[in-house]
Amino acid sequence: MDLDEEVKTHTRRVEAGEGVRYGQACPCCGAAKEEFFRMHDCRRRLFRLVLGRCIQVALSWILRWRCLRCGKRFTDYPPFRVAAEAVHQATGAG
Repeated sequence: MDLDEEVKTHTRRVEAGEGVRYGQACPCCGAAKEEFFRMHDCRRRLFRLVLGRCIQVALSWILRWRCLRCGKRFTDYPPFRVAAEAVHQATGAG
């Protein structure tokens, strides 16, 4: 699956009400079972996708989860999210 299709699939799944979680465990307490998590927040986010030496901007969703075991809230970023440093390197920006 190419990157553009991965973003579209993620967007469709979230808009259908599916709790899409990519992380394996709570970053605070290490809880890993699916029943330990409840969706806390869902918001729109612009993602910059690095396609070769080009940057494409895609609008999708980002989810925040609450761990029912320790009560902490955390953001679970989709795998197509790229850090700003990678975008700067791909475009040759300083």
